[in-house]
Amino acid sequence: MKQTIQKFAMALTTLFLAAASPTSSAAPPHTGIRGQAFLYISYGAPVEVAPGIWVGVPSVQFPIAASFRILSAHNGREIGRVVTDVNGLYSVRLPPGKYILAPEPMRVNPFLPCEASAEPIEVRVQAKNLSFGNIFYFREGPCAVLGTPDQAGN
Repeated sequence: MKQTIQKFAMALTTLFLAAASPTSSAAPPHTGIRGQAFLYISYGAPVEVAPGIWVGVPSVQFPIAASFRILSAHNGREIGRVVTDVNGLYSVRLPPGKYILAPEPMRVNPFLPCEASAEPIEVRVQAKNLSFGNIFYFREGPCAVLGTPDQAGN
């Protein structure tokens, strides 16, 4: 009996994974946006790598948990809010149209007044497609461990 239950559970799990798999040919493509949020910290002088695109050398970039609002690009109305997972990954179903992803400011260090910001980005969702919308938070320099009295809130 125990083996029968285990076989049934394994078959059910396999069926669930096959149905949820993005490579499953039976499942229609979703319509919406998916992407990842990153924190980019610049430690050095900025260098222009393309017209209007600057990066600090040296710098570091890593995925982060973040939250943002989804706005209609047509009228600015809020459609919803999204919270990424701990790796910064998210996926949201939306009907075709143009949207603005408006990232919430984030506190890099919960114990110090050290924040990073991200610019809103426009994403166009097309029918039966998942559009990409990666969010990049920027911070110039590391967060102070022993901040000045102004930084520490004193």
